[in-house]
Amino acid sequence: MKRVLFLTAALVACDSAVTEPVAKPMLDVGVASVVGACSPTLFVRDGRFLTAAVIGTALPITRTVVDATGCDIGIYYPPGITTGVVDQSSIAGAFYFGIVNHAAHVDVTRSSISNIGDRPFSGAQHGNAILYTTENFVSDVTIPPTIPPVFTFVTAGVASGLVSGNQVSLYQKGGIIVRGVGASADILDN
Repeated sequence: MKRVLFLTAALVACDSAVTEPVAKPMLDVGVASVVGACSPTLFVRDGRFLTAAVIGTALPITRTVVDATGCDIGIYYPPGITTGVVDQSSIAGAFYFGIVNHAAHVDVTRSSISNIGDRPFSGAQHGNAILYTTENFVSDVTIPPTIPPVFTFVTAGVASGLVSGNQVSLYQKGGIIVRGVGASADILDN
């Protein structure tokens, strides 16, 4: 009887961990948790600027739990970052992308990216776990401004890095995408 009860409790715990975004830090010393307001980015999709739970910098994101629930992107690396690192981290809950490398150099290793897209999943063309791209839409500056704003498609810079040893699951559209002139990545053992 004890074994059945234990296995039932384990299955329930596993089920909730797979179907719901992680909202608490892992029980391990040194693990940080990022839960909070979404920050605006200059990354445009569907005619609007997307938001991100974390804006990446040259400082490594290591052993961090990112709950991106309510945000469009989990971690966004803007153009010009030369040493972005996401390692041994968990990113979950974003609507559009788990991690975006937008014309930067970023290594994503030994991490978990999950639950990316609409909930429940819809037919929308978003919900990608990892995106390396040089493509974006830029708002045309007109006076007076047009309503709705007009966006022009541009490709600029170089997006590069390593995507290795990650677990990518429960995404709506695509797992790992490398797109645009000047975009490349070494993709290994995911």
